[in-house]
Amino acid sequence: MFDNIEKRGITTGFSFLDDVAGFGISQTLVPYDDGTSSYYDVFIVGLLNTLLVSFIGIILASALGLLIGIGRLSPNFLISKLSLVYIETFRNIPILLQILFWYNVVLAALPSPRQSFSYFDSFFLNNRGLLTPEPIFESGSGFILSAFILAIIGVVFLTRWAKKRHELSGEEFPIFKVAIAILIARTFTRLFYYWSAHWR
Repeated sequence: MFDNIEKRGITTGFSFLDDVAGFGISQTLVPYDDGTSSYYDVFIVGLLNTLLVSFIGIILASALGLLIGIGRLSPNFLISKLSLVYIETFRNIPILLQILFWYNVVLAALPSPRQSFSYFDSFFLNNRGLLTPEPIFESGSGFILSAFILAIIGVVFLTRWAKKRHELSGEEFPIFKVAIAILIARTFTRLFYYWSAHWR
């Protein structure tokens, strides 16, 4: 085998990892330049992208599985049967067939990047996926994150107070509506203040 490879001028080994790749990658977690980056850099980018997709997939799949499982045990007839249909449908179809369906039927039906569906001139949907704006955190944006964290802490304390109030008086408190209002109001108030100070 090695004699035949040598006669045909085919190189083996991992020395090619130092060569310039010469092609672009749309999603990178580390700096990458298609004109100077090597195949080793491509390998690192691909490895990190795989880990990112795996992490997001595990989180979303766990959340979806939990919701579907709860729905299957729900006393509500409609929710229970819809969850049953979802479970039986996706568990009885091989995963490879599902991948081929989503790739060849759903993605193939979407337009090319130049004819992308545009939403609000910020979101673009094409056969390569959904492209969204990348958040850029500038000076002062940490206050928005801190406001959101403080709002979450406030909601936790409010939930405990509402639970004690219910145990003592038996009265229900609209905790869900109030919690959503606190999260939105606290975060967007700080966001509006940041924008007004930034554009002043």
